[in-house]
Amino acid sequence: MVGIGVDLNLELARDAGLTVDRGIVVNAQGRSNDPAIFAAGDVAQHHQYGLCIQSWAFAQNQAIATAKAMLDPQASGYDEAPWLWSDQYDRNVQILGIPQAGSRTIVRDEPQGAIYFSLNADGRLTQLVAFNNARIVKLAKRWMAAGRDLSNVPLADPTFSLMSLR
Repeated sequence: MVGIGVDLNLELARDAGLTVDRGIVVNAQGRSNDPAIFAAGDVAQHHQYGLCIQSWAFAQNQAIATAKAMLDPQASGYDEAPWLWSDQYDRNVQILGIPQAGSRTIVRDEPQGAIYFSLNADGRLTQLVAFNNARIVKLAKRWMAAGRDLSNVPLADPTFSLMSLR
């Protein structure tokens, strides 16, 4: 698989005096250091990860939250874990979250494809990579949102039902 990146044009943001790093630095609401200027989508640097998350799902959902914040300063921000997927021939690859330094990876081999879990020192899921397994991605989104401790769960054991962790 090959991923081709993009170069962001941040010149206008810099000229406007906005804080720029890898993208336009924004909070969870999409608000820049100038309270009247918002950014969303590929150009907005994720407030937790320090990256520009260039996937349509993130761009769409972050843009919705940013539009709400433009209309209501008390609106909640967008804090869901980044998620992307790609269909490559007979494989569906889904990636949830961002790998974190110091995470440990657990591999679960299943007939439809492997699942890779990355857990931080507290046993929280920081990233999941799944092949041909959309159900586990949906479940993992819940684990991430809840901050569930998975450190004592036999994730590598294919006989253990992950669905029992709903």
